[in-house]
Amino acid sequence: MNFEGLILPEKLSLPKLKSWIMAWTGLSPWLLAECQKFAGSLNEALALSLGVPVGDAMSEGELAAGFAAWPGLSPSEREQWILRVLLSMEVGDRRDFMRFLSGRAAGVGGEAGESGLAVEMISLRVCAVLLYVKPMGRVRVEYECTFGLLVGGQDFVGCFRAMMTEGPAMDWIGENLGERVGPIRGVRVSELFELDCEGVQESRRHKAGFKAERVSVVGWLRDQSGMFGAVTQLDAVRGSLPRPQGSGQSG
Repeated sequence: MNFEGLILPEKLSLPKLKSWIMAWTGLSPWLLAECQKFAGSLNEALALSLGVPVGDAMSEGELAAGFAAWPGLSPSEREQWILRVLLSMEVGDRRDFMRFLSGRAAGVGGEAGESGLAVEMISLRVCAVLLYVKPMGRVRVEYECTFGLLVGGQDFVGCFRAMMTEGPAMDWIGENLGERVGPIRGVRVSELFELDCEGVQESRRHKAGFKAERVSVVGWLRDQSGMFGAVTQLDAVRGSLPRPQGSGQSG
């Protein structure tokens, strides 16, 4: 959804949105912190914690009417309206809407708008750890998987998402599903996968410092399970990214 043209009555800080969402979901601080660790950002974790969409998504006209009525709403009415809007949205739209509310995105359209500079994309092959999954299929079992890279010794940052629809790893995931946070399920953090990542580019909106447009699972590295030394380091990927053209930096 594009929020360009909507008039924001006042900025809502991410901490305020966090307090509203935590109060509504009853999510404990430690569980949100774990979700944030795997999701890669607080914005993403909050969007996921609200679960599947409820009701019909509001149109741009309805959003504009809500913002127009904003000055006359009480604090509790403002909170209820924002939560109703967020709950009606898909996860991606929730992320963008929260950025819009906090004044961090104007039109929330393309990534090229981050700095106004052209950003070169590259392709990478990485070894990453499976952190959590989101069950997707209705007719058959499918998982949207989030994979992390290594930071330092044994800490991971969620960096890549890829769909998994078949293969022996599907059974392992089904047998090792952990605690639920909204629509996502944790798994035992031990399994390594080789990923083919295309359209990788620098992104200040992501905790990892980059995003990938297309990610596919190449193989399950079962013989290296538990050997964190085989995982690609986050800094290695960051260091391989081209700088935005026109940024004034060489290299």
